[in-house]
Amino acid sequence: MNIAILEDDKRDMENLRQLLETYAEKNGLLMAIETFSVSEKFLRAFEPGKFDLIFFDNYIGSGLGIDVARKVRLMDNDVDIVFVSMSAEFAISGFEVRALHYLIKPVTFNELEQVFERRKEKDLPVSEQEEEACIDVKTEYETVTLPIDEIEYIEIVNKICTIHHGGMQTNTYMSLEKLTEHLDASRFLRTHKSYIVNVAFIKTMGKNSFLMKDGTEVPIGRIHIVSCKRDYMKYLAKQ
Repeated sequence: MNIAILEDDKRDMENLRQLLETYAEKNGLLMAIETFSVSEKFLRAFEPGKFDLIFFDNYIGSGLGIDVARKVRLMDNDVDIVFVSMSAEFAISGFEVRALHYLIKPVTFNELEQVFERRKEKDLPVSEQEEEACIDVKTEYETVTLPIDEIEYIEIVNKICTIHHGGMQTNTYMSLEKLTEHLDASRFLRTHKSYIVNVAFIKTMGKNSFLMKDGTEVPIGRIHIVSCKRDYMKYLAKQ
């Protein structure tokens, strides 16, 4: 496996290199690592297919790693890109170049392992991927089974929960708390006493609300603003 690190901080570069070497040794992986502290030098050395995995610092000198990553993606559609930064504020930019992962400094071995786990999952054939998770919802007349991945958001009005999914709505007298028991807390955020949203269907986050991909604006209660921002950024960092 050929790996490139574009990082202008010597300590961070050495830390990442050592973690990669440890991973390679632990997993019996042949790994060649090239390091670059200047983006121009990296671009002169780069060519399509040369690297399997590239780690970009978000700041390279006076420039941005995302700008270099854009140039790379124009030339190589397959190379895996990982951003490494002091914060997750640039995570959204990673979508543009289809970043594999986003790491926060200082990088730990466990976090680095997640990068390689993502590479394995990405390459799994469909037949080996996990079965679709579902939730059984009791309506007034029957119990219906809904794929959890299709749930966009849930709102409650007058004790009736409306589940928005796949362009449809399902009403239930089940409480938000009861529904939450079946939902992954890292993906479904409680934004308000009356709302739960699936982070995968969020378009943007405003000061006091989430704008969903279908155009719906979901309010964020005052007591939930800090946790929603933190958890949403965590989600973006893992995409």
